[in-house]
Amino acid sequence: MVHGSWTTPRPDETTHGRSSEASLTQDRFSEAWLTQEQELIDLFFKEKVPLALRKLPPSKDSFQCTAEGCTAFARKILRSNDVRPVDNQGAASYTLICPSQNKIVQFRLEPFNEYILSLAHDIYGELVPIPTQPGSFPLPMYVCPVIPGVVHIFQDFPKDSFPLQRQLNTVRDLAAFVAKAAFWPQPQQALSSDSWTTTASIKLKDLASMNQLRQIEPRFAQKAAELISKLHLLDRLPLVLTHIDFAEVNLMVDPSDGHLTGVLDFDGARIEAFGMCLFGVYEGFFGEMRDAKWRFFDQPAIQDSQELGNPPRTVRETLEATFWDTLWDAMPPRMTRQDLEEPVMVALEIGIINRYFDKDGDIDPEDENDMRSVNWATGLLLDR
Repeated sequence: MVHGSWTTPRPDETTHGRSSEASLTQDRFSEAWLTQEQELIDLFFKEKVPLALRKLPPSKDSFQCTAEGCTAFARKILRSNDVRPVDNQGAASYTLICPSQNKIVQFRLEPFNEYILSLAHDIYGELVPIPTQPGSFPLPMYVCPVIPGVVHIFQDFPKDSFPLQRQLNTVRDLAAFVAKAAFWPQPQQALSSDSWTTTASIKLKDLASMNQLRQIEPRFAQKAAELISKLHLLDRLPLVLTHIDFAEVNLMVDPSDGHLTGVLDFDGARIEAFGMCLFGVYEGFFGEMRDAKWRFFDQPAIQDSQELGNPPRTVRETLEATFWDTLWDAMPPRMTRQDLEEPVMVALEIGIINRYFDKDGDIDPEDENDMRSVNWATGLLLDR
């Protein structure tokens, strides 16, 4: 039930779920993180690759579809031995980096959706680079430039202070990034039958009918009923390109000031009602998992409002207000906050539900991943 990104242990659970070092050098990662990374690689080649190869055209290439074979082929294509696995592997690919050439090489189970990637590049420019295919290999293989900066989750996150200004820079950039899609509305026929938008009513009814979930937290059924009554509001939103894994592990930032430098894994994006990716902003920037509960950052923010005689806002309130103010300022003139704030909040909440309840059937109270999903969703959806 838990989304794939969150089955991976965080580098350092004691520092707001982030690494205590900005460097991506492997010896700075926790043993649990490195173990899980290797498990992802093993699972990819032992189980997923054989299944994928059955669906792909036969290849006469002599290189083996193993970690070693992929690495050897990448070195051949780039004509460099300076090639190694990245420290943040995905579940559907094997990714290598060549630091000397500033290149990323990715071996995938399925080809990229070229239309989606081209659209993303049109909307976001260099924040979403377009990969190329420089050679033939049994698995789909791509090369693209390294996006500058570091993955947001791997930034230095001090234990004794909150880097408010840096996080403000990031959320402003994220708001401007999200707003760009609203300038590129997509036609109704681009909406797939299994999209979050199309299946929202079914998903909400399923959520309301989960008996185990109702016993653990009855407010989910209440929230589902509330959202069902508001689904018509989605019709007022444009259909836009939507990153359905808009999470910290896919956001690249400048470690010095927090400004957004790129967004990873856009190949899985699809067309949805505007706002369904916003779960990632709440998930990664307005709070943290603490003591097995997801909680908002409720510590006071030091800012000018105190000097003006206003009561100090919390870190969450400061970041959240900044995000929304920036978003609405960056939207197309016809999309006003007054008219569309409620529909966008409905889209946000449907996104949260799909993020954390992404499999069929009821939850299992004995399953650690299921309960982690419930805890995240409770904090983000019910306690917001």
